[in-house]
Amino acid sequence: MSRQANQTVPSRQCGSCTLCCKLLGIAALEKPRNSWCRHCAPGKGCGIYETRPEECRAFFCGWITSADLGEEWRPDRAKLLLAREAGGRIVVHCDAAAPGAWRRAPYYARIKAWATKRADGSRQEVVVLTGNRITFLAPEGEFDLGQRGPGEQMLTRYAENGSLVEVRLVAKPVSAEASAGGSP
Repeated sequence: MSRQANQTVPSRQCGSCTLCCKLLGIAALEKPRNSWCRHCAPGKGCGIYETRPEECRAFFCGWITSADLGEEWRPDRAKLLLAREAGGRIVVHCDAAAPGAWRRAPYYARIKAWATKRADGSRQEVVVLTGNRITFLAPEGEFDLGQRGPGEQMLTRYAENGSLVEVRLVAKPVSAEASAGGSP
């Protein structure tokens, strides 16, 4: 998958695909993950497209930014949405209405291939989110972390040689500001 998050493939447009409007959370709209945005007409588009929040304007899914992904990766066809986090981790947002979509061909083989060690020893982390269920893929295997609860985050720990030592869900630490009565 391409790493150029802000460059789109010229021939690709969202068109009638609106899966990001369901799977992603949008803080500016107080829209939780895995529920349709109140401004979305599924299969048609955004009702506030011209005035949509910056969060929406800045997002481009992996299919839009990666010329090496074929038409079968278009989110409304695949029932999954590819995104890259700031640290480079690939996140596969799988529609809970089709929880096994990421395990079908050709997706599963490609997703597993992304979760490998590179020749330089660096790693590519891949996380699959299906509803609140988290699956972490690594060269060492596939780790079903179960349902992420409110206030939980994924913790990964690696050995000096880059091998995975631990991956699990943990409670998010309370910030000093929050514990002193500030906003979380």
